[in-house]
Parts: sequence; C-alpha cells; structure tokens
Amino acid sequence: MKKQSSRSGIVYSTDPDFFSKNEDADAPQYPARASQILYIKLDNHQRKGKTVTLITGFELPEHELKQIAQGLKTSCGTGGTHDDNSVLLQGDCREKARQWLLKNGFAKIKV
Repeated sequence: MKKQSSRSGIVYSTDPDFFSKNEDADAPQYPARASQILYIKLDNHQRKGKTVTLITGFELPEHELKQIAQGLKTSCGTGGTHDDNSVLLQGDCREKARQWLLKNGFAKIKV
C-alpha cells in the first residue's frame, strides 16, 4: 500500500485565486490585549516563604509574553520569569505591575 503524503502534489500555480489546503491553517488567533482578563496575586506557595507577584491569564504567543515579562521586570526593578501564560515577579510589586499593564493596553486587570 502506498503511504499517504501530507503534501498535495502541487508545486506552483499561476492561478491568482488558488490557495493550498495548508494555507488556511495559519497561526492561531489571539484576542486583543484590551479584552484579556489578567489576574495579579501575591503568592509564596512552594517558594520557601519568599513572596512573588504572579500575573496569569495571558493569551499571547511566546515571544510577546517574553517581551511583556522583560518590560514588567524593568518597570518593577526586580527579577522574574515567564512560563505557561503567566509572569512571575520577585517581591510584592502588584501596583507597579498593574500600572505598567494598564499603560501597555491591558484593560481588564483583577488584583
């Protein structure tokens, strides 16, 4: 039996209305920043008693989340990381983070 290929067999087409079946599977669409609901909370669970600010609810691609984490860390003057649609900042910087997020287009923030 012949193994089915994922390619359609068409290499090039001069038809301006032609589109490949694979073209409709573009990158995933993310909601606008203003419509995302973000949650900011203080956490010290499993962190040896150290307090961190946890911001969750991001629905962004990885590279944008990395840029947002970098901006938040710079704004708050602390260290931190990003992981699984959340940003973790060292220390209690809820208000600074909230102000930075509002300034950068995130409107729905719950502290």
